Amino acid sequence: MYGTKHEEKEIETIAKHFQGAKITNPANVKFSHRKCMSVYAYYASLHDIIVYRPVVGRFITAGVYEEIEAGVWKGAKIVRISEKGNAIVLEEVGKIKDYLLTPKESNLIAKVLRFESEQRLIEEISDLRSRYRLTPRSALILVCTRILAKLLRKNWVEVLQEFMGDPRNIPKHWIRVIKMEKARTNILEMVLATKDVAIKLILHACLKFVDSLELKSKLMKGKYNLLPERILAYYYAIRLREEGLSYEKIAREIWDAFGIKVSSGEVCNWVRGRYNPLRRCGRINDCPDLGYVIAAWLGDGSLAVDRKAFKYYVELATTKYEFAREWGKRLAKVTGKSEGYKPRWDKCNKRWVVRASNIFLWMILSLAREDPWFVYPILERYPGPACRGWFDAEGSVNVSGYKIVGTNTDLRQIQLIQELLHKLSINSKYYPRSDEGTEFKSPRSGNISKRRRTNYDLVISGKENQLKYRKFIGFSLSDKKRKLDSLLGDTT
Repeated sequence: MYGTKHEEKEIETIAKHFQGAKITNPANVKFSHRKCMSVYAYYASLHDIIVYRPVVGRFITAGVYEEIEAGVWKGAKIVRISEKGNAIVLEEVGKIKDYLLTPKESNLIAKVLRFESEQRLIEEISDLRSRYRLTPRSALILVCTRILAKLLRKNWVEVLQEFMGDPRNIPKHWIRVIKMEKARTNILEMVLATKDVAIKLILHACLKFVDSLELKSKLMKGKYNLLPERILAYYYAIRLREEGLSYEKIAREIWDAFGIKVSSGEVCNWVRGRYNPLRRCGRINDCPDLGYVIAAWLGDGSLAVDRKAFKYYVELATTKYEFAREWGKRLAKVTGKSEGYKPRWDKCNKRWVVRASNIFLWMILSLAREDPWFVYPILERYPGPACRGWFDAEGSVNVSGYKIVGTNTDLRQIQLIQELLHKLSINSKYYPRSDEGTEFKSPRSGNISKRRRTNYDLVISGKENQLKYRKFIGFSLSDKKRKLDSLLGDTT
């Protein structure tokens, strides 16, 4: 990290923290000696305080550790410098908790840092660790060798073998990680090339479920436990066949990459189109109704699981029968059902409920609940139906206030819908309400509770924007249509 802007800022911080101290930078000290690091270590031991900075998050290179160790032996104070947000922080440490690198590993990371930023390296290591059970050191070596392999245009395994010296020293689970990453890369390339946005979302959802142990635990053991892996394996098999691999080799690659056993005959059926694991788990059609269904669900939807019947339900609950019927009708088009899903009355909660069992839609919406922007590719494709669905669920027309308003506690949803409105050339603004902590009466139970979250209002004002809203979006509910016409004047 010598000679970088980070180093300059850190030296300034050290000077402010230890006012009046004389600072020695090892980069400015040159020794002509065979055992260079030993001389630097001795020189470091002559100082009262040694300030060190870990690289790539929490790693200490071999040379720096030798200097620290020499300072500790002589009784010097050891101070760790790090970044927390935009601030540079110094803290005295009694025990080194960072990971010590060997000279070989230190040289590897030094090579990579010439071509890749430290922050990018931290992100790649974090991503790899989140997908697989790897130690920080293992993830560092794998990421660094992968980057070098790309730069040198070599095979990843070959670069790793060169680094390890003896191929027998490479842990078997590292080889499996490499194969899984290769499969992931191929699938991502296929996702980018796929024109069907619904299939793209399904594949992205499968990748996220495979990567996350927390998400994977939500899938019931048995019928659907390995579904994400099987879907990915299906597309991976097609890709490998295009590369000329035999059915038997493809079956072995699938076992190495996903840990699921498939026969060469099953691979043959996949490749020739005789069998598709997507077909037995429900359909999702790429159509404008999908944008409506997802956006409306973001407003009033929920998810449920029936573990006895192995069913994954997507639900929408509302007090308005007309809205429930509209959502059920559109949902049927999305799932390929001939008749619309009929609303049923929930006596306990006093709501109309529409429910459908579809594992893929359930997976997509479970991710959208955590991050609404996950479904942006679909909503972006159908901004009109998507905005209509969301405003049917969360919108209202304030005639006296001359505005159309949509309200939600999730700011990300508000910003997502605002972006979709912008695509339709409709300007809008959102405002937070000062209602967090205020009391409200539950319409169902009559109990008085305190609001835990802030509501945000997405407001469309100005006649030009409101006329565009009526032209490109509109409402499906008759009472909201009447109010919109009352606001703008009924021109029909």
